[in-house]
Amino acid sequence: MPQFPLTDKVYFGDEPQVVHFYENNPQTTGFIFDTFSALLSWIGKHKKGTLTIYVRSTNGLIRSVYAVNKLAELLQSQGHTTEAVHLELSRTKK
Repeated sequence: MPQFPLTDKVYFGDEPQVVHFYENNPQTTGFIFDTFSALLSWIGKHKKGTLTIYVRSTNGLIRSVYAVNKLAELLQSQGHTTEAVHLELSRTKK
């Protein structure tokens, strides 16, 4: 079954982090969240399943690892299976 991507922009502090969810759900088109609590609310209401999380960060390793761990922990507590968690760091020039 093909994977259908969701791309969500989540803010931790004042820096954006992009979180990609992939799941086996052809009816999913995509969502954009501008707050972390909005993302948590969406995860809480979402059907159980297996998701792959990608977090692309521009604000350093510690916050990024924390974000990935918290998202994985939350998904597991809600009955989801985290198939893979991948962290990708990127640096942006100001």
